[in-house]
Amino acid sequence: MENFNSKEHSKNILNEVCKGCEIAKCSIDDIMKKTEGMDIENELKTEYDNYDSIFTKSVGLMKEMGENPDSMNVIDKAMLWSGIFFNTLIDDSERKIAEVMINGTNMGITSTKEVMIDNPNADERAKAIANEFLEHEQNFVRSLHNFL
Repeated sequence: MENFNSKEHSKNILNEVCKGCEIAKCSIDDIMKKTEGMDIENELKTEYDNYDSIFTKSVGLMKEMGENPDSMNVIDKAMLWSGIFFNTLIDDSERKIAEVMINGTNMGITSTKEVMIDNPNADERAKAIANEFLEHEQNFVRSLHNFL
């Protein structure tokens, strides 16, 4: 039973990290259309690559466990796109883009921390990837503050 809990808890944490990375990458893809020529554009490109790296680590560990991550469905992607679209419809300044990205990133931090608390028996490697994700998210928020 303990082994099952550990695997299930690890899967839950890694799924949350994968979801967070996928949401971040989709958000960056959507918002990059509005950042051409802005200073924030390079920051977003760098962050995209960082999220992709963490996503790859998460998927790798899940596959090692014999699992596949859940992925975003079309409705989730449409809701994400519409949220970004409407939040930047009137104001698509660097400041507004940074604000939108900070809000989304803070939601990712909160949901990942909640999943980690709810799944204490996860494998240490899964916890390490989740902590790397959280550290990245927190650093991203700090860097976005430069654009406010």
